[in-house]
Amino acid sequence: MQLTRSIMEVPDAEQGEGRARAQVLGGVLLCGGRSLRMGTDKARLLLDGVSLLECTAALLREVCGAVVLACGEEPRYVELGLPLVLDGPQPAPDPGRSAGPLAGLVAGLEALDTELTLAIACDMPRLERRLLRALEQRAREERLDVCFLSSERGREPLCAVYSRRCVEPMRRALAAGRRRVTAFLDEGGFDLRVGELRLEELEREGILSAAELEGVLTNLNTPQELELERARRVEGGS
Repeated sequence: MQLTRSIMEVPDAEQGEGRARAQVLGGVLLCGGRSLRMGTDKARLLLDGVSLLECTAALLREVCGAVVLACGEEPRYVELGLPLVLDGPQPAPDPGRSAGPLAGLVAGLEALDTELTLAIACDMPRLERRLLRALEQRAREERLDVCFLSSERGREPLCAVYSRRCVEPMRRALAAGRRRVTAFLDEGGFDLRVGELRLEELEREGILSAAELEGVLTNLNTPQELELERARRVEGGS
């Protein structure tokens, strides 16, 4: 699609367009939430002088060949210079309620011309590039349609790799009014290959140290969590 073609590498003639698309990792930065618990747009809040959105966008740009911002129902954050994708119209049993990150994820997957797409939330400032590359590698090696990062808290659907085969079951879940990000896994008839990469594997294989993994899945939802993260950085000099 024209939305992403200017970002993707132009394939060599002998590679073919299909192979090039398979080798490019797409990126969807989910930043369409209403930040109700934070009380203000958390994507624009600063850590070390950089907004949460800029921090996570820069990380995605390091590991992905094509990146879009899933910014919700209205255009936002045009100053980043990245393509924006909007939530499509959704059946809304509760019209005052957002369709949630699943709608943004579908919009991003539909916009990107890539076989695999990495999706992360904009409020996870401690994610590591090596972690994201390991997640992609696991998805490719095991030919997964969904590869979640997982920890003792369980699977993290907002730090995961998704294939294009997820789009149709995601659409069906949304059409049925199911907004939970993983609701599409309950749709029958698609035979999706689902796997995970556990944090302890990253330490065991020497990809990240225990210190680097501590709090790596921290997400910031409240003013208290934001202040704790700012204090940690001051104390740690990072």
